[in-house]
Amino acid sequence: MRLSRLTRILRVAALVAVVAPMAAPALAAAAPDRPDPDVAARAVAQYYASFGADPGTRPDPGAAARAVGRYYASFGAEQPLPPPRIVAATARPLPGPDGPSWAAALVAGALAALAAVGLGVITGRRSIRVRHG
Repeated sequence: MRLSRLTRILRVAALVAVVAPMAAPALAAAAPDRPDPDVAARAVAQYYASFGADPGTRPDPGAAARAVGRYYASFGAEQPLPPPRIVAATARPLPGPDGPSWAAALVAGALAALAAVGLGVITGRRSIRVRHG
């Protein structure tokens, strides 16, 4: 039986639509997600060499704490957060839902199913049927 061109295209598209979501996690798991340790060691050595420090020496904890304190002090004085009840009183409610409702999702799913049935009927009528007997 010879199928129409549209039917062959739709069959390949359906195969891709079914197989692609199953293959995506396997492809994502195969991708390397950890950097090479030699690259990281070279980056650390380059960083310490940029200000003339030996990569084997680390600053003492007191100097590190003072440097962090100077960094945070550069942003200015601390400003405390208001209590939660004041924030809740000044916050305005959202104007509406932030996404489609369940009813809209059900209607969209039903329309997609009807469209798929319609495409099946159209392509079925256009295909050539071989009569037996």
